[in-house]
Amino acid sequence: MAAELLALAAKRELAQLDEKLYLDVFAPPDTSTNRRAASGR
Repeated sequence: MAAELLALAAKRELAQLDEKLYLDVFAPPDTSTNRRAASGR
């Protein structure tokens, strides 16, 4: 887990690991919004 966070932080040239980065990496994608958008509603 830490290696993934560090790799992404280095790629984005971030000076600090924070909650936003953690959520970007490990939060499950929100599929409910995508389904509504795809159905045209």
